[in-house]
Amino acid sequence: MDTFMTILSEETGSRRSVYSYQYLRNNNQMGYHTEDRNGSLYHCLNQDIMVSILQYQREKNVKISMFLNDIPFNHEISDLEMPRHRNDFIELTYVIQGTISVIVDQELMTFTENELYLINPNVPFQEKKNISDAVVFNISLRSSFFNEILLSNIPEDSLQGFLRKCLMNEKNSAKMLRFTPSIHSVQKKISDVYSLILTEYKTRATGYMLIIQGYFTRLLDYLVSNYQFSFSEDVKNKYKEYMFQEVKNYLYTHYQVVQLQDLEDTFHYSGNYFNRLIQTFTGKSYSSYLIHIRLKIARDMLEYSTKKIDDIMEQVGYHNKGFFYKVFTEKYGKTPAAYRRELKKQDGR
Repeated sequence: MDTFMTILSEETGSRRSVYSYQYLRNNNQMGYHTEDRNGSLYHCLNQDIMVSILQYQREKNVKISMFLNDIPFNHEISDLEMPRHRNDFIELTYVIQGTISVIVDQELMTFTENELYLINPNVPFQEKKNISDAVVFNISLRSSFFNEILLSNIPEDSLQGFLRKCLMNEKNSAKMLRFTPSIHSVQKKISDVYSLILTEYKTRATGYMLIIQGYFTRLLDYLVSNYQFSFSEDVKNKYKEYMFQEVKNYLYTHYQVVQLQDLEDTFHYSGNYFNRLIQTFTGKSYSSYLIHIRLKIARDMLEYSTKKIDDIMEQVGYHNKGFFYKVFTEKYGKTPAAYRRELKKQDGR
């Protein structure tokens, strides 16, 4: 966050020239150009990706830093209002500070700090300068480039792959997408990735576009994992199935030391959510399901290893011998020692 705020302070505080929007339309050095198409004003991207920082100050000029090469194009727009226009590219905006109001098609929408919004190509919109007081970070991408990033390296049959496909479906069917954080602490992750993208874009060392593509993939994964966006009822049910599998895998991997807070920190939902989720798929509470996993692993160790029972107890996460014997006996009808003796009799050992 410190790196990001340093970058932000440098760019928003730098000196800049003042231009009218009309003047900038005729500037061939911009990272995009404008066209009139059937009476509509279009912004058209001249490259795969462009990044910019904008500062809205209500009645004052809009301060803009556009990164076209290693030197940013810093300027201000003096027009009383920003023009209504369409893009031929995707625009992903992150609200760093304050609030920004935007008319998307015919609807006035206000976005607050730490929200992101994605506006699809060909959708008419207008930033309402006179009622906005915000600093925003824009990443503009050609649709083909965005789709390539979104669909690349999707882990098959996983929650992350499922979420990315949902995002693609929602993007294709909506004029815009709004991302609201499910937890506030994700802000640092988002701002860190934005600062990494900006640093690579400004430095432009060999292979910088591949590195940016990797960072943007990470950004999308943060969005689909930590931000809320709309789902249909069928998709919500499928999401729960994938989420349960992720939680189940996590519990089987960390069964020795896992606590409910670890699930909250990893998957960004409340403890009550995980209790309900596990109850839905197993009929057990979180604590009962964890005991089930530990005892199942302990039973397998009794059967397939020669480890001492006290060592097995410690390995599956129990340090109270009385409690371990109690829950094991309740589940399998025998103490661990009796269970092992019975197995030896069956094997003729």
